Amino acid sequence: MKIMTTLVGLLLVLLFTVPSYATTLIDLGTGEAGLGGTVVFSGGNAVGTGIPLGNLLVVGAPSNNGDYKVSGPASGTGLASAAALDFNTSNGTVSVVGDVPALGITSPITLLTGSISSFTINSKFGGLQLVVDLSGPDSKGAALLTALGLPTDTQFQYYASDINLVQSVDGNVEVYVANSTDISNTSVTPEPASIALFGSGLLGLSGFFRRRLRK
Repeated sequence: MKIMTTLVGLLLVLLFTVPSYATTLIDLGTGEAGLGGTVVFSGGNAVGTGIPLGNLLVVGAPSNNGDYKVSGPASGTGLASAAALDFNTSNGTVSVVGDVPALGITSPITLLTGSISSFTINSKFGGLQLVVDLSGPDSKGAALLTALGLPTDTQFQYYASDINLVQSVDGNVEVYVANSTDISNTSVTPEPASIALFGSGLLGLSGFFRRRLRK
């Protein structure tokens, strides 16, 4: 009985300590940064470097929801500096480095880092424009999550839609410049089904120990 009581107590602690945050949307976009960066294609893969992101939209966070300007090591045609999106579909990596002064992040940090689970490359206007879509799991910088009132281990899923590219001015059809970019991120929260499964496991263990004690 004591073991049973202990296990049920553990389940109750789990149920009441798992955070119940609503889904948080963190969206990074070109904003006023304008055209910039480069994307090079080779062998069906793409490598993007220094793609400027000048805007951060936060919806559904515990605090500091809103629309923010971001800056950093990249530069576009509209701003002196912007956050920099880098990705490599060959090794499956993606990152965004920048700062958000309005949230107290005044020097560039890694705002986003993740892996590429899938990507597509679509041609438009006879290859003069391309659209690259990326998706996969990612995590955010601790300073950013803290500013938004989220646990620093909160995980996200991102979908980078409409990385619109135009042929670079040097005429090299393998090198493109990012015209507009949007990276939509949604937080991943513990599912009630997972908690229920854990609870079932605890109850099963309690039955096992109870039978052992009877023997």
